[in-house]
Amino acid sequence: MTAIPRSLPFNSPLRLAATLVLGLLLTAHLPGQGPSPEEWLGRAPGIDFQLADWNQIGGWFDRLGESTSTVETRTVGASTEGRPFRICIISSEENLERLDEIKAMAGRIADPRGLEDEEVPSVMEKARPIIFVACNMHSTEIAAAEMSMTLAWRLATSNEEPWALARDEVVTVIIPTVNPDGLDKVVNWYRKIVGTPYEGASLPELYQVYAGHDNNRDWFALSLEETKIVTRLLYTEWFPTVYWDVHQQGSSRERLFVPPFRDPLNPNLHPVTITGIGALGSRALLDLTASGYTGISSGVSYDMWWNGGNRNVPVRHNIIGLLSEAASANLASPVWLAPGRLSAPGDIQTGYAPSNRFPAPWPGGWWRVGDIHRYEIALAESLLSSLSREPRKWLENALVVSRDVLRRGAEEAPRTWLIPPDQRDRDAIERLLEILIAQGIEVTQAQVSFVADGRDWPARTLVLHREQPYGAFLKDLFEVQRYPDGPSPYDVAGWTLPLLFGVKRVEVLEKVTVETTPVSDPTTTAISLMRATPRGEQDDVILDSADSASITAIFDAYSRGESAFMLKDGSAWLLGSEDVQRRYPKATRLLMPRIGVYAPWSASMDEGWLRWVLDRYRVPYVRLRNEQIRAGDLASLIDVMIIPDVAGRTIRNGRRRGSVFPELAGGLEPEGIIAIEEFVRGGGRVICTGRSSMFAIDLFGIPLENRATTSGDDAFQCPGSVVRTVPRSGGNLAAGLPPSVPIFFSRGLAFATRKDEEEERPERTYAVGEPYFVLRYPAQGLLLSGWCKNPDVIAGCGAWVRASVGKGKVDLFGFRPHYRSWSHGNFNLLFRAILIRN
Repeated sequence: MTAIPRSLPFNSPLRLAATLVLGLLLTAHLPGQGPSPEEWLGRAPGIDFQLADWNQIGGWFDRLGESTSTVETRTVGASTEGRPFRICIISSEENLERLDEIKAMAGRIADPRGLEDEEVPSVMEKARPIIFVACNMHSTEIAAAEMSMTLAWRLATSNEEPWALARDEVVTVIIPTVNPDGLDKVVNWYRKIVGTPYEGASLPELYQVYAGHDNNRDWFALSLEETKIVTRLLYTEWFPTVYWDVHQQGSSRERLFVPPFRDPLNPNLHPVTITGIGALGSRALLDLTASGYTGISSGVSYDMWWNGGNRNVPVRHNIIGLLSEAASANLASPVWLAPGRLSAPGDIQTGYAPSNRFPAPWPGGWWRVGDIHRYEIALAESLLSSLSREPRKWLENALVVSRDVLRRGAEEAPRTWLIPPDQRDRDAIERLLEILIAQGIEVTQAQVSFVADGRDWPARTLVLHREQPYGAFLKDLFEVQRYPDGPSPYDVAGWTLPLLFGVKRVEVLEKVTVETTPVSDPTTTAISLMRATPRGEQDDVILDSADSASITAIFDAYSRGESAFMLKDGSAWLLGSEDVQRRYPKATRLLMPRIGVYAPWSASMDEGWLRWVLDRYRVPYVRLRNEQIRAGDLASLIDVMIIPDVAGRTIRNGRRRGSVFPELAGGLEPEGIIAIEEFVRGGGRVICTGRSSMFAIDLFGIPLENRATTSGDDAFQCPGSVVRTVPRSGGNLAAGLPPSVPIFFSRGLAFATRKDEEEERPERTYAVGEPYFVLRYPAQGLLLSGWCKNPDVIAGCGAWVRASVGKGKVDLFGFRPHYRSWSHGNFNLLFRAILIRN
């Protein structure tokens, strides 16, 4: 590493400048290089109060690729909002000339079926370890975007070590930002607030148009364009050896987290992969500490249990998935951290002091975006040193893992999962197949009937064998999770994807032998699995009410001036003209409401995911801001208002005045609260999900209380798992639902009737009807997948409740039926609340 004056304070501006300048002056460069980051930006990357946008950063990477023989910059797709999604490939000229061969060798290591032992030496000779460096997924974690420029420049042009050796022995693929849209949003916002009294204010909009910070929860659901692009690169094109996910965290703990991760360890992760993660992380801790970097931790806070993260899903694909978490500045503004404000990382019990997992605490002082920059470059240097010193060892380890995954799939139970015909939701099946195929999972369809585990299964059944290269990932998605004993999980504990999608799947212990064909067309295959739809009279259009895609057809029909109805048993929707109801006198007319989605200026991720679902099915809606609601007369704008999972105090008070520009401050109090009340009393409808349900309960005096509180040893706890609900028999809202409805419960609510409501609730000038429990939590068998504590506390409580208020209706979902786009099987519940009035 470049020497820096040790007489200077470690995080002083002068020391930072010395690091950057000396790095430039003392490093010899290759000929034929393009402009350096400093020349391009007119400043060094990682400078206080300045941030580069995507045109600046992406433009530099384009120029570097055009002018430097060791670099290729490619545009590999477009972001959600249409910005170019770039990757930068850096290696020696020789490696770049035979890049297709290197990728092919990586593919043979990832899928070693047919690879004979005598061929292995040749594959190892031709192969090179491939490392992906994914920067700036969370766009407010901003330092990595400019850090990627420094990393690319040194790796592409320096003749010093480890950069020169890394070019020869490794192929590095840098993603300068995983979220180009968010990078520009954050940079533009920062340029607006820097130097103002609001320099610490957060964005008023999500930096990823649907997900915001939740874009790191999409890596098995693949709902976002950016996720789909990276997924394609990893599992069907490049097959990397290592994936480094570069993040930032809060400011007051360690300066940098590196692996190993904390317990518990998911049993589906291969021990060689896990120890490889630990080896690279531990070596980085040694390298950085030896070079004078302080405040680095490992083995705290972050685990490898849950699926769905940017570093977690690669590990389930036999890739070494690394995470780093640097302490944040205030975007590019420095922060001062006195020693008394610093806290120990994770669960370290000895306070802010040296520990085996935190050997050299940082002393405090100024912390800058340039400090993050330096720590991350030092970590990159260590990782590339480790890979380039022993490239063959990392490739051989990868082959050991991929071969062992295949062996376990052949020898260990369960060996197969089945998806039989007669499914309910064609759209869910199609989306599930798209997800699996995109992530390299092989899906086949039986051509004849067969027997598995003593049961008969018909032709057309989907057969997913565990004996395949990504069999561990398949197992992790399809099995039921059982979180181990010990401390409670901090996040997601269960995620069984077929349960979340409402798709019936069967686990098979024995080996299944049946003639199959590969599935490559999700649409045609999904249609082949659907249950029969009732036949209609004349030319009536009959749609399965359980098929999510039917919602699009309903709203399209409304746009053509047609009407929609539901059969009495709830099994199907009918589309047609007014005379449909004469032929089906017991059919219920569906509403065509004008929909408004509440969007606070505090940027709700749940509101973003709600929009994702509505947009997916082309459901028209308007976003309602505080000022629009405070203006009153909501009935002139909408018929249904959906309030996502937003805390009541945020709805009422909004952002604190003085903390942000005046036009973004404040909530609905008092005019907006009155407007919502009058809207519902006059016949409007409000649908609340999660925490906003308590806002509605308080506002309208609905005689309900929440039993799913989390305080005390006897309280119900469930930070994120799949649980079961049971629909009420009879009534239109639950008509046609299956006997059990899985939902995703994440610190949700459970409603019970408040017995003393007459004593506590003042007399109302409008009627509040008896709550109608549409879905309840069962007395037994609540947990389907994951972890929960004290399930008996919410037994019999309501998960979805409807109440009459004046002439209107209020729907209360204790869970989020659109949760992170995962709970596909619950989308139908949200649409029922929208379309069915009685």
